[in-house]
Amino acid sequence: MKGLFAIILITVILVLIVVFALWKGGMTEGKVLIGTDKAEYQSGDTLAIRIKNRIGARIAFSSCYPYYFERKNWEWVGYEYEDCQKPNISESFIESGQEKTFEIKMEGVPPGVHRITLPFCVNCYEGEVFDEDERSYSNEFNLNYKVND
Repeated sequence: MKGLFAIILITVILVLIVVFALWKGGMTEGKVLIGTDKAEYQSGDTLAIRIKNRIGARIAFSSCYPYYFERKNWEWVGYEYEDCQKPNISESFIESGQEKTFEIKMEGVPPGVHRITLPFCVNCYEGEVFDEDERSYSNEFNLNYKVND
């Protein structure tokens, strides 16, 4: 009797683990995930961003502004960017299920709490005019000025 109870208990626990793993995996399906390598930066540091494409289609970014910084000031506020002086085309593709990492030098960005906004197009072609379909947002991160000793 004790052996049967142990087998049933183990089976129930394994089923719950599988259900939780499938549910957790489904939470990221259909999204483009963006994360920074740290939560705290100093001016001049290099920020590494990892982009994971989980939407089931190829995505691409703008040749002019593949990302934007936003600063938290009660709510998220985007910075003003100059108009792009070259054609704004689709480039830097990430296939479905793939990841890409790139780095940004943290110079000229004021201190404060920030995030990265990433506009992208879905199933677009290389060299066509970039037309934003969706956007995703990174985690929050803090930028401080370096204090010289």
